[in-house]
Amino acid sequence: MSHVFVINAGVRQGGVLSPFLFSVYMDNLIDKLEACGCKVHGVYVGCILYADDIILLAHTSYAMQKMLHVCSEESISLDLKFNVNKSVALRVGPRWGSVCAPLTLGSTALRFVESTRYLGVHLKCGVKYSCSYGHLKLRFYSCFNALFSRSKASNSDLVTTELLKTVRIPVLTCML
Repeated sequence: MSHVFVINAGVRQGGVLSPFLFSVYMDNLIDKLEACGCKVHGVYVGCILYADDIILLAHTSYAMQKMLHVCSEESISLDLKFNVNKSVALRVGPRWGSVCAPLTLGSTALRFVESTRYLGVHLKCGVKYSCSYGHLKLRFYSCFNALFSRSKASNSDLVTTELLKTVRIPVLTCML
């Protein structure tokens, strides 16, 4: 038990209203980003938010820089700070390997990376959008080997199979 303390700012983590309040808080930013971001079949997809994770999508480096400038300007009015150490840029398209002007958030240049993780999905740069699933294979084999090594003592293939089916398969399907 901790001492009672007053919260003067922010929202409670895990609170029922927290996602809704965060959405209301970020709505103005999204409206401003919509002017320069991606649309697919007339639907704006340039800014994807989940909790405090944001992904920005733009069709050109220039449009992305405009979006980053909007974020920088809006963060001042919202008293919000973006973690530029965790922020990266990833290019997808026919010229993904070409050198381009640096993208900046505030006064900090973003690193260009070949892959990044967003909400557990590993995104890869290249000519076409793609995801990496190698980390899931590693986790599967890790889970399987841990289970298999512990079930050797039972000396029964039936016990091993039943444990795999009831314990590891649900865990593995939740990872996808």
